[in-house]
Amino acid sequence: MPPAKTLRESHFPAIEKRYGKTMKYWFSVIDKISDQKYPEQMKHLRNNFGFSQSHANALIMPVSYTHLRAHETVLD
Repeated sequence: MPPAKTLRESHFPAIEKRYGKTMKYWFSVIDKISDQKYPEQMKHLRNNFGFSQSHANALIMPVSYTHLRAHETVLD
């Protein structure tokens, strides 16, 4: 049985559907701006990709990247 999704992960299918890219793509976007502070990351996602506040927050919330990488194979 797969582990239960976190609240954060529950947004991933909607993010993929609404913005038309895989989570692997969005994680790469975040990797490129990871040196920026949270407010700048939020602004980048909202201004450049039209992300909602909740979707941007779900994408950039601090988590273990090891945990995230496990989802790339599922969500690719």
